[in-house]
Amino acid sequence: MPDKIIVYNPSSFGGTYDYILQLLPSLRALGVPVEIWMPSNAPTTVAEGRKHLLADRIEGGNIKKRFYFLWRSLISPLKFWTYIRTQPNALVLFNDYDQITIPFWVPLYKATKAKGQVFAVELHDPDRDEFPPSLGYSQRTMLMLMDIMDIGIYHEILSDRLYYKQSHTRYASVPFGEYAMAPADSAMVQQLVAARINPADPSRPFVLAGINGNIRPEKNYDLAIKALPHHPDLKLIIAGRAANSGVDTNLYRNLATELGVADRIIWLERFLSDEELSAVLETTDIILLAYSASFKSQSAIFASLIPFSSNLVASEGENAMAKAVRNYNLGELVTPDDLESLVEGIGRAKQYVGTKRPGWSAYKAANSWTKNAETIWGLAKETNQ
Repeated sequence: MPDKIIVYNPSSFGGTYDYILQLLPSLRALGVPVEIWMPSNAPTTVAEGRKHLLADRIEGGNIKKRFYFLWRSLISPLKFWTYIRTQPNALVLFNDYDQITIPFWVPLYKATKAKGQVFAVELHDPDRDEFPPSLGYSQRTMLMLMDIMDIGIYHEILSDRLYYKQSHTRYASVPFGEYAMAPADSAMVQQLVAARINPADPSRPFVLAGINGNIRPEKNYDLAIKALPHHPDLKLIIAGRAANSGVDTNLYRNLATELGVADRIIWLERFLSDEELSAVLETTDIILLAYSASFKSQSAIFASLIPFSSNLVASEGENAMAKAVRNYNLGELVTPDDLESLVEGIGRAKQYVGTKRPGWSAYKAANSWTKNAETIWGLAKETNQ
């Protein structure tokens, strides 16, 4: 049976990084030692942190960054491999993995895996068919990865893919618990509250809708902007920075100007502090999660919404987010990539402005970090019995 938990976490920011730090207190509560291997530039100071992996952010041009990405995607899993070889009775939990270099590091893990070790992987984004550089490469690398995994962890929905058909791998769904949110930044709260004021009719304040997180086309910013002319009492908050250098936010700014709604968009185009994110979520009336049909991953922002009982407009589909919205009545579901459906969904959601979506209490009761950690640890203890 495993006697400790060693987590591989190659990112210093974003959804997977936040996830493991939120899960950490429940892992501690299991009563076994926990280590989290993370990049040298990770900002956290938790005692379990082991900042031995290569930094995941560097300065320089795009070409330099691309080469460095390949380099760290090779070196970080190799560094981790040299360590876990000395830990024969550990649960090795991959909170993320370097898929592009799997052919180079997975064979080493497979060849030296100790009898008492248990390998588990968090499948935060289980549909890997769109991972570059090609469908064939993605499928082959995922087959190699799952070949060494004893346990596959997912959130509500596991894609029906060949690489999850390994007979020896056990799968389990675990919940996102409530994210512990920082106190709201008071200055930003005041700024957003002031943005509600309607000079033309002070008795009818604006409704604030928001899209948060890394800016990427799949979040359908263009549709949200096109919906504004249909809702003259609506303002849109866009909070976050471009996910990569290929995202040009000027396209959205120009679209807003063409439609005459630029003055109803509040741009917070930067990385928000924890306090600023809390301020945005606290003051936003409607959270837009109306993602494109091609956007498969579980939205990391979802677990941050529990403390605010947020009023959601989300895309229908076979994913964990839509399932939760549907089962707990957390908001309005709309057809992906459909402007008319989005406009109608926003209209329905506006009826709940000023009230709390009651389903959040039931959702919180059914989803906890404790249940998450205990499920993973229970499977690990059973694996080598």
